[in-house]
Amino acid sequence: MMDSSTVELNGKTFVLKFGMKVFRLLGEKLNTPTLITTQQKVISVLGGMTDDMSFEQLKIINSLIVSAIEANPENIEIITEDELDDLYFTNTKEILNVMTIVMNDFAKSLPQPDKGVSVGKPKAQKKKVSGQTTKK
Repeated sequence: MMDSSTVELNGKTFVLKFGMKVFRLLGEKLNTPTLITTQQKVISVLGGMTDDMSFEQLKIINSLIVSAIEANPENIEIITEDELDDLYFTNTKEILNVMTIVMNDFAKSLPQPDKGVSVGKPKAQKKKVSGQTTKK
């Protein structure tokens, strides 16, 4: 399990949680039916982010922030996407800092390939026969 990040928004402190519950909540918000389609949607939309974010990118980031907060039962209070929208004008520095933390934590939460598993074409095993090496 990864470490939790703590963020402050609108004077409230939240502990973010990432894992399957975040993906499920995010899938409900984005109307994506599976874990893979949810991951692909987020990665494809946020992959080409620039300083001039689209409304779709802002929607996904807001949904990701809210989902990471809602996924942690330790958070007694929640924040809405409308409150996050307001922060873009009233406290830009705070929301941009939280966005950075959430995006980094999201990236860390994505499934990683096992280090012991080789990816690619399997290679033939070599078998030693009376002093010679041959392919199996």
